[in-house]
Amino acid sequence: MQEDLTFTEWLATRPEKIQALVRQYPPADYRIKPGAPYSISCPGTLVSLVSYRENGTVSVAIEYANLQEAALNHMAELLAKTGRTLADFGTPTQRVVIDPVYLEPIVNP
Repeated sequence: MQEDLTFTEWLATRPEKIQALVRQYPPADYRIKPGAPYSISCPGTLVSLVSYRENGTVSVAIEYANLQEAALNHMAELLAKTGRTLADFGTPTQRVVIDPVYLEPIVNP
C-alpha cells in the first residue's frame, strides 16, 4: 500500500504531460502492437513500461527471453558491427524508447 501512495505522491509532482501519459498508459506489462515501426521490439514482443518522457514517448524494458527471433537476429547484426554480442551485456534486458500508441495492454483472464 505504501508503494502506491508514494507513486501517487510522486505523480502529483510531475508535469501535466507526464500525468496524462501515466493515466493513459499506467505502469504495467504490454505487448507491442502489429504495425509498430521498431525492429528490436517487433510486434508481439512482451515489454514492461518503465519510464515516461515529456515528449510523449515512453521507455520500455524488453527481456531477451521475450524478444521475437527476428528482433534477436536484428540485435545480433547491429552488435556484430561493433564487435560485440548479446553475451557482452550483463543483464538480459534491453531498454528502448517508443511511441506508446504501439503498446497493447496484456489482459489477464
